[in-house]
Amino acid sequence: MLVVLSQVPPGFTRSVRFPPERLFCQVETLITGQAIERATQPERFIVGCADPTAPLPGPYAAVLGAFRCPIFPMRYESAELAKIAINCCLAATVTVANTLAELSERVEADWGEIVPALRLDRRIGQHAYLAAGLGLAGGNLERDLATVVRLSAAAGSDAGVIRACVDNSRYRRDWALRTLHAEVLGAPTRRTRARPEIRRRWP
Repeated sequence: MLVVLSQVPPGFTRSVRFPPERLFCQVETLITGQAIERATQPERFIVGCADPTAPLPGPYAAVLGAFRCPIFPMRYESAELAKIAINCCLAATVTVANTLAELSERVEADWGEIVPALRLDRRIGQHAYLAAGLGLAGGNLERDLATVVRLSAAAGSDAGVIRACVDNSRYRRDWALRTLHAEVLGAPTRRTRARPEIRRRWP
Protein backbone atom coordinates (compact mmCIF):
# COMPACT_ATOMS: atom_id res chain seq x y z
CA MET A 1 0.00 0.00 0.00
CA LEU A 2 1.24 3.50 -0.85
CA VAL A 3 -0.09 6.60 0.94
CA VAL A 4 0.94 9.98 -0.49
CA LEU A 5 1.26 12.47 2.39
CA SER A 6 3.02 15.31 0.56
CA GLN A 7 0.87 18.12 -0.79
CA VAL A 8 0.56 17.66 -4.53
CA PRO A 9 -1.46 19.41 -7.26
CA PRO A 10 -4.75 17.88 -8.42
CA GLY A 11 -4.08 15.01 -10.81
CA PHE A 12 -0.74 13.92 -9.35
CA THR A 13 -1.84 10.86 -7.36
CA ARG A 14 -3.85 9.40 -10.23
CA SER A 15 -0.74 9.61 -12.42
CA VAL A 16 1.34 7.47 -10.01
CA ARG A 17 1.98 4.01 -11.42
CA PHE A 18 0.73 1.85 -8.57
CA PRO A 19 -2.29 -0.45 -8.16
CA PRO A 20 -5.15 2.03 -7.59
CA GLU A 21 -6.90 -0.15 -5.00
CA ARG A 22 -3.79 0.22 -2.82
CA LEU A 23 -2.92 3.86 -3.62
CA PHE A 24 -4.18 6.69 -1.39
CA CYS A 25 -3.63 10.42 -0.93
CA GLN A 26 -3.93 11.58 2.69
CA VAL A 27 -4.15 15.32 3.30
CA GLU A 28 -2.02 16.72 6.12
CA THR A 29 -3.28 19.79 7.96
CA LEU A 30 -0.42 20.56 10.34
CA ILE A 31 0.05 24.04 11.79
CA THR A 32 3.42 25.61 12.54
CA GLY A 33 4.06 25.37 16.28
CA GLN A 34 1.28 22.81 16.76
CA ALA A 35 2.65 19.84 14.81
CA ILE A 36 2.53 17.33 17.68
CA GLU A 37 -0.97 18.32 18.81
CA ARG A 38 -2.34 18.23 15.27
CA ALA A 39 -0.69 14.86 14.54
CA THR A 40 -1.88 13.17 17.73
CA GLN A 41 -5.31 14.83 17.91
CA PRO A 42 -6.43 15.36 14.29
CA GLU A 43 -9.75 17.04 13.55
CA ARG A 44 -10.47 14.68 10.65
CA PHE A 45 -8.79 12.62 7.94
CA ILE A 46 -9.19 13.47 4.27
CA VAL A 47 -8.30 10.45 2.14
CA GLY A 48 -8.11 10.40 -1.65
CA CYS A 49 -9.10 7.04 -3.17
CA ALA A 50 -9.53 5.53 -6.59
CA ASP A 51 -13.00 4.41 -5.45
CA PRO A 52 -14.34 6.49 -2.51
CA THR A 53 -17.26 4.07 -2.08
CA ALA A 54 -15.01 1.07 -1.42
CA PRO A 55 -13.92 0.36 2.18
CA LEU A 56 -10.36 1.29 3.09
CA PRO A 57 -7.92 -1.63 3.46
CA GLY A 58 -8.11 -3.15 6.93
CA PRO A 59 -4.68 -2.10 8.29
CA TYR A 60 -5.03 1.46 6.95
CA ALA A 61 -8.59 1.78 8.29
CA ALA A 62 -7.41 0.52 11.70
CA VAL A 63 -4.64 3.13 11.89
CA LEU A 64 -6.97 6.00 11.01
CA GLY A 65 -9.81 4.65 13.16
CA ALA A 66 -7.61 4.59 16.25
CA PHE A 67 -7.76 8.40 16.36
CA ARG A 68 -11.57 8.38 16.69
CA CYS A 69 -12.17 11.30 14.38
CA PRO A 70 -14.17 11.62 11.15
CA ILE A 71 -12.70 10.06 7.99
CA PHE A 72 -13.67 11.55 4.62
CA PRO A 73 -12.90 9.28 1.65
CA MET A 74 -13.07 11.11 -1.70
CA ARG A 75 -11.61 10.88 -5.17
CA TYR A 76 -7.92 11.68 -5.56
CA GLU A 77 -8.47 15.08 -7.15
CA SER A 78 -10.94 16.14 -4.45
CA ALA A 79 -8.51 15.28 -1.67
CA GLU A 80 -5.66 17.07 -3.43
CA LEU A 81 -7.80 20.19 -3.88
CA ALA A 82 -9.21 20.00 -0.32
CA LYS A 83 -5.94 21.17 1.24
CA ILE A 84 -5.74 24.07 -1.19
CA ALA A 85 -9.38 24.93 -0.47
CA ILE A 86 -8.67 25.04 3.28
CA ASN A 87 -5.80 27.46 2.77
CA CYS A 88 -7.85 29.63 0.41
CA CYS A 89 -10.57 29.98 3.06
CA LEU A 90 -7.95 30.88 5.67
CA ALA A 91 -6.41 33.43 3.32
CA ALA A 92 -9.82 35.01 2.74
CA THR A 93 -10.33 35.35 6.51
CA VAL A 94 -6.91 36.97 6.92
CA THR A 95 -7.67 39.37 4.07
CA VAL A 96 -11.04 40.37 5.52
CA ALA A 97 -9.53 40.93 8.97
CA ASN A 98 -6.70 43.08 7.61
CA THR A 99 -9.06 45.12 5.44
CA LEU A 100 -11.48 45.84 8.28
CA ALA A 101 -8.69 46.51 10.78
CA GLU A 102 -7.32 49.24 8.54
CA LEU A 103 -10.80 50.64 7.98
CA SER A 104 -11.28 50.70 11.76
CA GLU A 105 -8.23 52.92 12.15
CA ARG A 106 -9.56 55.38 9.60
CA VAL A 107 -13.07 55.68 11.03
CA GLU A 108 -11.87 55.78 14.67
CA ALA A 109 -13.20 52.31 15.47
CA ASP A 110 -11.21 49.69 17.41
CA TRP A 111 -10.84 46.36 15.65
CA GLY A 112 -9.79 44.78 18.94
CA GLU A 113 -13.22 45.59 20.35
CA ILE A 114 -14.97 44.05 17.36
CA VAL A 115 -13.12 40.72 17.27
CA PRO A 116 -14.65 39.21 20.46
CA ALA A 117 -18.13 39.76 19.04
CA LEU A 118 -17.17 37.99 15.82
CA ARG A 119 -15.71 35.02 17.67
CA LEU A 120 -19.04 34.42 19.40
CA ASP A 121 -20.78 34.13 16.04
CA ARG A 122 -21.00 30.39 15.33
CA ARG A 123 -20.62 31.03 11.61
CA ILE A 124 -17.18 32.52 12.24
CA GLY A 125 -16.02 30.83 15.44
CA GLN A 126 -13.41 30.96 18.17
CA HIS A 127 -10.49 29.94 15.96
CA ALA A 128 -11.03 32.29 13.03
CA TYR A 129 -8.01 34.20 11.74
CA LEU A 130 -9.14 37.63 12.90
CA ALA A 131 -5.90 39.18 14.15
CA ALA A 132 -4.72 41.95 11.85
CA GLY A 133 -1.20 41.63 10.50
CA LEU A 134 1.16 42.20 7.59
CA GLY A 135 -0.63 40.10 5.01
CA LEU A 136 -0.35 36.35 4.61
CA ALA A 137 2.47 34.71 6.55
CA GLY A 138 4.18 31.49 5.59
CA GLY A 139 4.65 29.90 2.22
CA ASN A 140 1.74 27.44 2.35
CA LEU A 141 -1.05 29.97 1.91
CA GLU A 142 0.77 31.93 -0.76
CA ARG A 143 1.73 28.75 -2.62
CA ASP A 144 -1.85 27.48 -2.66
CA LEU A 145 -3.26 30.81 -3.82
CA ALA A 146 -0.75 30.80 -6.68
CA THR A 147 -1.80 27.23 -7.49
CA VAL A 148 -5.48 28.21 -7.69
CA VAL A 149 -4.68 31.18 -9.94
CA ARG A 150 -2.58 28.96 -12.22
CA LEU A 151 -5.13 26.12 -12.35
CA SER A 152 -8.01 28.55 -12.97
CA ALA A 153 -6.15 30.18 -15.84
CA ALA A 154 -5.49 26.77 -17.39
CA ALA A 155 -9.09 25.62 -16.87
CA GLY A 156 -10.67 28.87 -18.05
CA SER A 157 -12.38 29.66 -14.72
CA ASP A 158 -12.36 32.91 -12.76
CA ALA A 159 -10.03 33.36 -9.77
CA GLY A 160 -10.60 37.07 -9.18
CA VAL A 161 -11.39 36.65 -5.49
CA ILE A 162 -8.15 34.71 -4.97
CA ARG A 163 -6.12 37.34 -6.83
CA ALA A 164 -7.74 39.95 -4.57
CA CYS A 165 -6.36 38.10 -1.53
CA VAL A 166 -2.89 38.13 -3.09
CA ASP A 167 -3.11 41.84 -3.92
CA ASN A 168 -4.35 42.72 -0.45
CA SER A 169 -1.51 40.75 1.15
CA ARG A 170 1.06 42.68 -0.88
CA TYR A 171 -0.60 45.94 0.12
CA ARG A 172 -0.60 45.01 3.83
CA ARG A 173 3.10 44.17 3.79
CA ASP A 174 3.89 47.85 3.19
CA TRP A 175 1.85 48.98 6.23
CA ALA A 176 4.94 49.67 8.38
CA LEU A 177 6.59 51.72 5.63
CA ARG A 178 3.42 53.70 4.95
CA THR A 179 2.98 54.40 8.66
CA LEU A 180 6.63 55.46 8.98
CA HIS A 181 6.24 57.98 6.19
CA ALA A 182 2.90 59.25 7.46
CA GLU A 183 3.83 59.57 11.15
CA VAL A 184 7.58 60.23 11.16
CA LEU A 185 9.21 61.08 7.87
CA GLY A 186 6.39 62.95 6.21
CA ALA A 187 6.23 63.86 2.55
CA PRO A 188 9.25 65.53 0.89
CA THR A 189 8.95 69.33 1.18
CA ARG A 190 10.94 70.16 -1.94
CA ARG A 191 12.53 68.43 -4.88
CA THR A 192 16.29 68.33 -5.15
CA ARG A 193 17.87 69.19 -8.44
CA ALA A 194 20.88 67.34 -9.75
CA ARG A 195 23.93 69.50 -10.25
CA PRO A 196 24.75 70.26 -13.91
CA GLU A 197 27.91 68.14 -13.88
CA ILE A 198 25.94 65.19 -12.56
CA ARG A 199 23.29 65.62 -15.21
CA ARG A 200 25.97 65.62 -17.89
CA ARG A 201 27.60 62.52 -16.46
CA TRP A 202 24.30 60.69 -15.99
CA PRO A 203 21.97 61.85 -18.79
